[in-house]
Amino acid sequence: MAVFEEITSEEQNQDLIQTVTGRQLLQYHKAVVGEFYRQNIDAKFPHWKLKRNERAIIKPEVEIWKAVLTMLEQIHLLKPLTRYPALMLRDLILERNLMVLNFACLDGQVPVKNYLARLQQQNRKLRGSENPFAREESPYAWEIITQAITFAKRDHQFRLKFYTPVVRARETFVALMKSEKYRIFNQGKIQRQGRKEDEDSQDGKRQRRDRRKKKQVTFMNETTD
Repeated sequence: MAVFEEITSEEQNQDLIQTVTGRQLLQYHKAVVGEFYRQNIDAKFPHWKLKRNERAIIKPEVEIWKAVLTMLEQIHLLKPLTRYPALMLRDLILERNLMVLNFACLDGQVPVKNYLARLQQQNRKLRGSENPFAREESPYAWEIITQAITFAKRDHQFRLKFYTPVVRARETFVALMKSEKYRIFNQGKIQRQGRKEDEDSQDGKRQRRDRRKKKQVTFMNETTD
């Protein structure tokens, strides 16, 4: 639990909580940690429970965390890692490159279209047993994927049971983000790109219907008079 406290503690994430984007990211981490903890350690874990409208964006990332941790534990059995699997998972989460990053973290710095294209390119390389991460920019992701690809090329069972599930979980989440265009996780609510335009459109339709009804009523009153 100490690993998860480090990820979710405001005390240990002072750099994040100084900005709106950082606070959103911390809330997002709490939601994922809560669901991950319930699924893997204690089903009765009471903190950071998901609301129905949060599940679509949270659970796919939980699946990535689960698949990555399982792969880390197996790699550690075959060749001890520089850190224990739980600590390496923490490092990968904080590095935010192998693990999928919520759109709230972009803070307008990267266009959503470009960000999704980059993730998809990474996934294609991962599926082709090629490491898409640079050692200088993503040392933890680079280290783990390098080892995972080495084992996957040697051992079909490792590829099938440990490496491929990580790739598929990542592809599933990226496909979800692309299809639904999830942009913001904020105060327990998920907003989608274009949602305001959709709402405005619906409001416009309702207003036009109301005007038509009003005209019909006026016309009927005039004819009866």
